[in-house]
Amino acid sequence: MEHLTAREREVLNLVAQGKSSKEIAFDLGISFKTATCHRSRILNKLAAHNTAELLRAALQGGLIDIPRSGRNGDGLPDPLGRNIERVMEENRQFRQALREALDESGVLRSQLRGARKELRSASAELASLCETILQTARIRPN
Repeated sequence: MEHLTAREREVLNLVAQGKSSKEIAFDLGISFKTATCHRSRILNKLAAHNTAELLRAALQGGLIDIPRSGRNGDGLPDPLGRNIERVMEENRQFRQALREALDESGVLRSQLRGARKELRSASAELASLCETILQTARIRPN
């Protein structure tokens, strides 16, 4: 395991908090490309292929520590716990939006069926009216 620079350790801690490269770039005031470059170097140095392997190697190497109490050393909520709560809330909101969309699609299907019936009825009335006009004018259709 190669030595990580101070910046790479900073990036690693943000990765451990569940931050994306875009969020890391914003937090550190660096470009997205620089953030992804740091992340890539960390992956290489820790011989990891993905974020899960990266975090496992970092935990085993003592590079990061995830508090088990749900609070970090400062008594603040655990960032990982906050991320889990955020994802769960987003999931709940997504499911609610999906339920609402499904309900609305049911209403729209019902309205469409009604419109189809009205269109068939109007078509039949129009055909009947045309027939009546032709008969009244004593014009025979071709």
